[in-house]
Amino acid sequence: MNITNKINEFLLEKKLSKNLSLKTIKAYESDLKTFDTYLNSLNYKGRITSNLILKYLEDLNQHCKNTTIVRKMISLKAMSQQTVDK
Repeated sequence: MNITNKINEFLLEKKLSKNLSLKTIKAYESDLKTFDTYLNSLNYKGRITSNLILKYLEDLNQHCKNTTIVRKMISLKAMSQQTVDK
């Protein structure tokens, strides 16, 4: 399964969950779609590695506030934890 499908599956599960606010779901969606766009811009099709995430963070650091970067990382962590738990 590619990353876009994993993101869509994660978001669908979060939307069906009754314990998250719409604002939280929208934040997850925005953050994860940004990561997907980043991967697509690199034409990246491999596994998500720590080095890839570090490069993503370096890119974000050039144009995002620290609080935004932290939120994006929380979204990635939430998705990765759910994917691993399955």
